[in-house]
Amino acid sequence: MGLEKLLYLQGVGAEFINFSGQNIRIPVQDREGVLRCMLDKLADTRGGIDAKYLDRRIHELDAEPWTVGLHGFQHSYLDDPEISLYLPYDYQGELTLRILSESDCLFCLRLLPADMQIVGDYHIGKTQYLHYRLSLLKLIPAGSEDAKLATDTDTDTATECVESKLDSSDVIEAKNQRLGLGYHSAELIAGKYRYSGIVMMAPRQAFRLSDINSDTDSDINSDTDLDISSDTDLDINSDIDLDISSDVDLDINSDTDTGSDINSEIASDKTSVSNTNTNTNTRPWGLSIQLYSLRSDNQWGIGDFGNLTEIIDWVAEHGGDFIQLNPLHALDIAEPEQVSPYSPSDRRRINPLYIHIQAVPEYAQAKFRLQSDEFEALRRSINIDNWLDFPQLTLIKYRAFIILYQVFSLSDTKSSSVRRQEFDDFVLREGEALTQFVLAESAKAGDELPKNLDFYRFLQFVAEEQICACQTNAKQAGMSLGLIRDLAVGASPGGVEVRQNPSQFCLDASIGAPADPFAPQGQNWGLAPLDPISMKKDNFQHVISIVRGNMRHCGALRIDHVMSLLRIWWCPLDEDLGQGAYVYYPVDSLFAILCLESWRAQCCIIGEDLGLVPPEMDLRLRSSGIYSNQLFYFCKHSKGFMSPGEHKQDSLMMLANHDVPNLAAWWSASDLHLRRQLELIDNDAALGDALNGRELEKQQLLSLLVSLECIDKSAVDSLEYEALLEAWISASALSHSALFSVQLSDLIGEIHSVNIPGTWQEYPNWQRRLPISLSAIKESSQVNNLLERIRAARK
Repeated sequence: MGLEKLLYLQGVGAEFINFSGQNIRIPVQDREGVLRCMLDKLADTRGGIDAKYLDRRIHELDAEPWTVGLHGFQHSYLDDPEISLYLPYDYQGELTLRILSESDCLFCLRLLPADMQIVGDYHIGKTQYLHYRLSLLKLIPAGSEDAKLATDTDTDTATECVESKLDSSDVIEAKNQRLGLGYHSAELIAGKYRYSGIVMMAPRQAFRLSDINSDTDSDINSDTDLDISSDTDLDINSDIDLDISSDVDLDINSDTDTGSDINSEIASDKTSVSNTNTNTNTRPWGLSIQLYSLRSDNQWGIGDFGNLTEIIDWVAEHGGDFIQLNPLHALDIAEPEQVSPYSPSDRRRINPLYIHIQAVPEYAQAKFRLQSDEFEALRRSINIDNWLDFPQLTLIKYRAFIILYQVFSLSDTKSSSVRRQEFDDFVLREGEALTQFVLAESAKAGDELPKNLDFYRFLQFVAEEQICACQTNAKQAGMSLGLIRDLAVGASPGGVEVRQNPSQFCLDASIGAPADPFAPQGQNWGLAPLDPISMKKDNFQHVISIVRGNMRHCGALRIDHVMSLLRIWWCPLDEDLGQGAYVYYPVDSLFAILCLESWRAQCCIIGEDLGLVPPEMDLRLRSSGIYSNQLFYFCKHSKGFMSPGEHKQDSLMMLANHDVPNLAAWWSASDLHLRRQLELIDNDAALGDALNGRELEKQQLLSLLVSLECIDKSAVDSLEYEALLEAWISASALSHSALFSVQLSDLIGEIHSVNIPGTWQEYPNWQRRLPISLSAIKESSQVNNLLERIRAARK
């Protein structure tokens, strides 16, 4: 019983519904193996379970929280704000609750336990503890007459005074003062005990497409003091000093914490840009690209933010609303051959290889060196092949970066002093997280690279500057969303993020997925899992920093494997510890954080919910206003592919993505032959079955296109692929989904995949460049016609 209880408290699941609808019981030895990954002290000297440690851990997780009057972090919602408190049953003395909002507005309340609702109890020995719930509508701003009475008079009088107002929640509304959205510092005084924590106020739903063209942009209070461009300091380990004496100077007439309109509660660090070209009656659409794969004559061997600017302008001319990107996270500088954007070194930082060198202000003074015969020859040499040579292009681009940084460091002009101040502001704003990153980059850098920390700060400064410019350009060009960024589900165990925050991760396991038809052997993604217990102990600071950093400079954020907010499959690194199990996370808090950060950044959220999705996850996504992510290939029923009207409305519909074959490969079945060649299909008989299944799917696709009158039934047998592609895209763009995207690679008929799941060195994943240049694509009448077809279908 003790082991089972600890498994539950640590979040190790016991069962799940698999892809075929069967209830699967996870073997106890596999669950125990995951628990051992979490707790290195669980095993005794003989390899068995240390019973004393097991009991201590259960007490720590199950009992001790009841002895802490105010927990370190809790969330509530703006429409029904409340707080949980924990007290012994026999404590009936006076309580003082004080909350200092992000905008330095102080709220306070004195009360007795009898004034609160009891919602639970727990016994530790002979002592009974009660879980109380208190409505925060009862809070009174410290500058109000009621609060002065509550703090200046004797206990009985103060309690009576406050209680006389408790039944009238509109009292606070009338004073235009109510605890608003954000992370607020709280203190509870219960006799001689003081407790401190963070109370997060969140909206019920994330920022939505409908909010983009509402009055949200103009109604957001510009006078608010909430600085969300930098990381909020949530360090509440030390006691907070909330002095509510009469000499406190608080502006209680400020609009900062107004509760009358949710929009006025939300601060944004984004500049409101006129978007007069956006047609609010259309359903947003855009292109999905792998930024590194773009090709142009003036790039340095890899697609960059300059190419992104080009593609933004081009798609905006056709009425497109967004460009959907691969993750832009920083990769490992010491291992340039590790190129997967979904296996990053640090999700809080940007890969400098995406910097457009010619757009860096220092380029004007450095171009005589960067346009030398030597550099031009190097640049041309890495710009020829159809596959990226990451080690070589990294070496060449960093040589260019060093020259640009030298100009930045040595320049003493008036404009350079302004730029230096912008750089200093950036460094100050990014704080310790940036310092951690550059220290690790410097330590890992090879002998040919600088050790100067400011060099690596400079690269992050330029990268942030350029992606910000891309988003600003997209909005000015009339795109309703602009960029859609992508957040990887985890980080490399050897990367900066994990190594600088080891307490937040489990280093003895990796994340993946159990077996399903897409990957019958199961999946191990080689990424370190976040520890759900450590996550809560850290008051979610690390999670918040990741989410906030990736919501910058974009109109929407796609979260890869969004099911990880609820649960994710852990695979022990030691095979003797079993096959793995699901580990559950504090899903309510994580969703609340996403919704709050979404509103602050005015950034919609798309949850990639492909694969094994628990039924409750679909409900949570819908109730939280988070868009689902659908793939055309997977939108099927017993009779074939779904019609566009059957697609989920609150979703992003993608024709294909990086984990499935391109349209041309799917239609020709070349992907199946390649999978057989790579031994992902075991034998020729299995290949034959797969080919027969594909032929059936192709006929089902044709039937759908005929039923939608996108092709004529008489032309089916003689249909060329170009005509099929036009019909396919036109039909899919009719999707009932709120958002629709198509891969740029599919518009040009590219057959090579950028990634084949289940392979590592067997296939050059994440290294494929588009076969033709961006300028040639923009001039293609066929491609431009396809874009116009999408525009017409999305009206």
